[in-house]
Amino acid sequence: MTVKAYRSRRHLFLALAFISIASVTFNEQASAGTFHRRNTVITDYEYVGNNEYKMTARGRDYYYFWEDGGDWDCDDLPNEPGIRLSDARVRYAFEIPKELYDHRLIEKIRVEIVHDRTDYGDSPRGDLEDLPPKLYCWNYQDGKLDDWGKFAIARDGSYKTKKVTTPDVYPDEYHYHVGDPNGSDPYRFYLEIDTPDGAGPAPDDDDAEIDIDWVYVYIIVKQPSPPQLHHVSPEKGSNGKVNVPLNESVRFTISADDPAPSGYTIREYQWKEQSATEAEPSITEDFPKRGDTPEMNFTFNQTGNRRIYCKVIYKKSTSPK
Repeated sequence: MTVKAYRSRRHLFLALAFISIASVTFNEQASAGTFHRRNTVITDYEYVGNNEYKMTARGRDYYYFWEDGGDWDCDDLPNEPGIRLSDARVRYAFEIPKELYDHRLIEKIRVEIVHDRTDYGDSPRGDLEDLPPKLYCWNYQDGKLDDWGKFAIARDGSYKTKKVTTPDVYPDEYHYHVGDPNGSDPYRFYLEIDTPDGAGPAPDDDDAEIDIDWVYVYIIVKQPSPPQLHHVSPEKGSNGKVNVPLNESVRFTISADDPAPSGYTIREYQWKEQSATEAEPSITEDFPKRGDTPEMNFTFNQTGNRRIYCKVIYKKSTSPK
């Protein structure tokens, strides 16, 4: 039979090819405004060191923008990568890499937005400019948009960067799967930037506005790739497989690398035995046999090639994984 310790894919350190961006915008009427869709989803990522992966969107690489009439603006800037936004709201979509999410390597996500030509709109209280462009992020745990604060005022060509790090979005407990990676849809990280409509009728009102140049999402991980598992025993034969007798209990043993962060002192070992012709199970699947030691006994009652998979769950406590 074949013994196989579960290993992650080996392309975690490689940057994927830059996606092609469609320049077509689709308009969609809604009861309270209009959606203008480009449906761009950023999927590429690269390892940039210091336990961080980087995803990059130009300002014009948005998922959609929404406006409710008036003197709104969301135009691509000539000879620049960004857009000019006013009296509208724009959304960006980043697809979190399954190789990082399914292995529970993610600790935090940091967002950096490069902007310039940023001004506040007038509030209904008078000529006071106190309606700033603001940043929001979709919170899967609470099912709402979180307010991540306002953008600083900036002159045209005077670039500033707004930085925000997500607080406790990926704790080491059962809340980790807030995006449901086992579902039919991929887990996506959504950002929105809103420029409020200024007080008074258009076109004489003073709306908030911002030039969005670049949007960066940094995925901060516990270590660049998952710890590896290694087959220890029984020994493999000359055919490269573990050869076992029928109807006798055989003990299989693996070893597991120590994770780089400290504090993961508890390990749960999960095992699964299946036909060698079946598809490899997902890392997110629960395996039927479990234990707290790196060994498990198996008995085989028919001839043929079988495979044994093992995965290790690293924990800081005995709370739900």
